[in-house]
Amino acid sequence: MEPWLWHALAQAWFAAGDAARARAIAEETLTKSLEIGSRLVAIEAAVTVSAALRAEIGRTAAPRIDELLAVADRLIAETGACNLAAFVLVERAALAELRGTLDEQTAHLRRAHAAFTKMGAGGRARAVGRARSRRDGIV
Repeated sequence: MEPWLWHALAQAWFAAGDAARARAIAEETLTKSLEIGSRLVAIEAAVTVSAALRAEIGRTAAPRIDELLAVADRLIAETGACNLAAFVLVERAALAELRGTLDEQTAHLRRAHAAFTKMGAGGRARAVGRARSRRDGIV
């Protein structure tokens, strides 16, 4: 099966609430994508592994999540896939929340909102805006 299809399967398991299965599939997808040079899928898989680790393991997974997001950032820089940076920023915001670094969370959410708005992803921008409002106590 193609890596993009494996990634879609990982996302589906994550959405269904099975973070462990999503993580396992996304990790395999990340490895395979890097092996064959499918860097865009690798970026998405790194973000999915990160989200699944947060959901499954929590704060103790923070060092591994940092590594995954660094891989995603490196691949974005190499490929010029700037639109994927917004998704990495959302994941960085979630990690900051997990760590309790709320100012950092707010900064990442602000940057993600700007990036989604710039690319015309209104639904994503609104979702990030709602997260920022909840973070700031404006519901």
